[in-house]
Amino acid sequence: MRSAPIATVLGAISQVTSRAVADPEFAGWVSQVGSQGAERAQRAAATTAVVLSARTILLMADLHLF
Repeated sequence: MRSAPIATVLGAISQVTSRAVADPEFAGWVSQVGSQGAERAQRAAATTAVVLSARTILLMADLHLF
């Protein structure tokens, strides 16, 4: 079954991006840039984390991993 490794990879990516949004130490370089794009980059990271989390949950539910 090839879908299980994909779910694992998506789950790992989701955890990393979620941590980057929640932990200022982990993603501090984004906020320290001081440019106008820094806030946009943080919003994009937050949106990406939410989307990846939702996709992972839906994929895991589809694979009956819950």
